[in-house]
Amino acid sequence: MKLKYITLASFIIFVGAIVSLAFLPVGTINNPINNTNDIKVVADPSLPVVTLDLQEVAKHNTKQDCYLIIKGGVYSVSSFIDAHPGGVRKIVDECGGEASAVFSAIHSNFAWNLLKDYYIGDLGQSVNSESINTKNSDNTTTQKSNTNTSKYSDDDEEEYEKD
Repeated sequence: MKLKYITLASFIIFVGAIVSLAFLPVGTINNPINNTNDIKVVADPSLPVVTLDLQEVAKHNTKQDCYLIIKGGVYSVSSFIDAHPGGVRKIVDECGGEASAVFSAIHSNFAWNLLKDYYIGDLGQSVNSESINTKNSDNTTTQKSNTNTSKYSDDDEEEYEKD
């Protein structure tokens, strides 16, 4: 009988604790695992900074240098273009601009997850250009070296004629 009272008392205390947490103001519980208040990001002033605005993104409009804006994020996808299952042209046609509608309409969760690897910042955000270059080299896939400055490389013209 005594065990029933101890169990009942423990249960009431447990439920009371849970209910009291529901009435605490948001942000009053300090989560040591995910506490970003103590993290300070210090930018290196010696490195060049780039603001990812529409004008900056528009400069990156070729196969060799391709930025896409998707849902407010800016992605540098140059290193992925040759591996794109839908073909080179599908991406290159969108380089340097807003591609949210096109991307959202046809891509699976797998593609959305893959896209995260190419994220360089949000539209309007200032980022260190050195970190963009580092990200690009981390995501490099096997590509042919091409010095052609046109939007499409010579190797791709044959593919475009088939479309």
